[in-house]
Amino acid sequence: MEKYSHEFDGRVADRNQEVAATTSALDALQEVTAGAKGAVESLVQTTARRGLTCRRCPEVVQNLLKVGEQWKEASLVQLASAIKSQTKSGQFFDPTAMAPVRDLLHNLITKLEDELSAETSHKEWCDTEKAQSATAKEERTHNIGSLTAEIEQLSTQIAQLSSDIMFLHAELIRVQQETDDSIRLRNEEHEAFVQAKKDHEEVIGALGKAMDALSGQYALFVQVAARKELSTAPFASYTAGDGGSALAMLQDLHNKYSSALTALEQGEAQAQGGHEQLLATNEQFRKDTQQTKQAKETEKRTASERLADAKAELTANHRELAEVVQYIADLRPSCDDIRVTFEERKKRREAEIDALKETLTVLEDPTMAR
Repeated sequence: MEKYSHEFDGRVADRNQEVAATTSALDALQEVTAGAKGAVESLVQTTARRGLTCRRCPEVVQNLLKVGEQWKEASLVQLASAIKSQTKSGQFFDPTAMAPVRDLLHNLITKLEDELSAETSHKEWCDTEKAQSATAKEERTHNIGSLTAEIEQLSTQIAQLSSDIMFLHAELIRVQQETDDSIRLRNEEHEAFVQAKKDHEEVIGALGKAMDALSGQYALFVQVAARKELSTAPFASYTAGDGGSALAMLQDLHNKYSSALTALEQGEAQAQGGHEQLLATNEQFRKDTQQTKQAKETEKRTASERLADAKAELTANHRELAEVVQYIADLRPSCDDIRVTFEERKKRREAEIDALKETLTVLEDPTMAR
């Protein structure tokens, strides 16, 4: 906007110079009128000797009057009236006596042409500035709409990402708690297994010793003692008749305890395998969830940074839009003259120039004055 303001100030200065040039042109016309009177008086004094007539002077006078009245240029009317008043009696004319008038007409035509050129240049500048300002305004308006929509979308995206991150964080806590509980239960189950295995091994060892003792000379005593001991064992419901003999009963108990121990070991192995599988699954889930959480945190951070930039850009575009609107308003006094359009001013200047050129042609060409 500083560039626009600088160019605008420059154009205002140029416009002021153009106004000064116009004023000078009007002053020149006044001088032309005054000079014309003096020159024509000299002309009248010499007409008797030269006997020349200006056949086109009436036509030129009418043209000057027409243009002057049409465009409200008093200087042209005054010039026409002066020529008419000095040539009305026979239209006598001395070309050399009008030399000062011709010089002033040359200067005036040059000033008017320069003024027309400057005004045309200024009009082109105004059109360019208006078009560029309109484009800038449209661009800023479009940017504001796009940025507003983007900010809304980013805000929604960040809110959704925040919700997803919270959910993933809760899932990580849940899986960790599940893993910790699984480890604790597995440890408790393992401790129970170790104790049960120890108990079974002790019973199996005792049964083995008992069976070894039965093969000796105290078989009957050991058989009775074993029967009493077994009354409080896990298989207390077992009776002597089931095995056919004490040794068979001990052997059967030994086999059952051994099978029970094997089942315990198999159950422990399965439980440990399931536990390890759970730990592996939870660990993989934890890694995947942590990775997803980090990706969403990165996405959220990127979106948050973009949101901050978008808000800053929106503020800048609002400010620039206000500056463009103000610049367009500042152009109006210099570019939008509500009293008369550029085309009308151009047409008027061209008519004035044509009228003055025609007058100058008549005054400069003695053959056309005869």
